[in-house]
Amino acid sequence: MSQGFYVNVEVNRTEAARYGLTVADVQQVVTSGIGGKNIAENIEGRQRYPINVRYSRDFRDNVEALSRLLIATPGGAQIPIGEVAKVSFSRGPSMIRDEDAALTGYVYIDLNTTDYGSFVTQADKVLRQQLALPAGYTYKWSGEYEFELRFPDPRSGQQ
Repeated sequence: MSQGFYVNVEVNRTEAARYGLTVADVQQVVTSGIGGKNIAENIEGRQRYPINVRYSRDFRDNVEALSRLLIATPGGAQIPIGEVAKVSFSRGPSMIRDEDAALTGYVYIDLNTTDYGSFVTQADKVLRQQLALPAGYTYKWSGEYEFELRFPDPRSGQQ
């Protein structure tokens, strides 16, 4: 399973308020400086390319440097973001997916056959016999198999 690399910014609301800043103010600096912000669009014929500005990778990959990121206060002062937020890195899923508001993981299978129905029938039987899922966990077959169920091949004799 692949992992994602995340920048965490935990705003200290009390400290931010002392400087007249809101959580949204701090998040705006993080969003534009680290995630980037589209400032214009380059037009080449019929194609459009966004022009995105953000801090360089060397800066974004360094917790100490990010903690020194300056944020303007309503009073005009410039303070390091580390004064009002804790900046850290963490690892987690490369993408959080959900189906019907339940966290979801996918297993991809590449078959050497186009008889998906037979494979699913056999695999499902094995899983039901040998897999004990914890409460609240389920599995579901998807992909070409679902397509085959909705639109059976008239040559197969299945309805």
